[in-house]
Amino acid sequence: MSKLSENFRSLSDVWEFLRVAARLWAAQYLKARLPVPELLRRFTPPVRGVPQEDHADALQRYVWWWLARPWFPVRSNCWTRALALFELLRRHGFGDVGLVVGVRRDGADLSGHAWLIRGGVPFLEPTGEEVLGMRPMFTHPEEEAEEP
Repeated sequence: MSKLSENFRSLSDVWEFLRVAARLWAAQYLKARLPVPELLRRFTPPVRGVPQEDHADALQRYVWWWLARPWFPVRSNCWTRALALFELLRRHGFGDVGLVVGVRRDGADLSGHAWLIRGGVPFLEPTGEEVLGMRPMFTHPEEEAEEP
């Protein structure tokens, strides 16, 4: 019980933790079944409230916790993580966060990555190095986000 009280300040924190799991599952399930424009529409709720910086950190911590569980039915990948975090952050007032999908050519190989930006820089990226040399293919929503 003490471990629980260390990680959650209130019952609403517990509900948020469970909501993160549900949104990760929905992102993984729907990204394979919907065209990208429809997927983005569904994961772009109206911005609500005033952002609290510590809340963004908590959401990121919850996302990484769920994705690190081998028994959790969602595989850790940047597209699922970025899509779920984008939606959750908007619901908590972070209207200045954008979702970027980019590509990078390494010789004959092509690699892709999805990440969040805020103020024109990567936001909640583990190291930020994942986006180095990436060419943004699109940013969502276009009018609210600046490309890196």
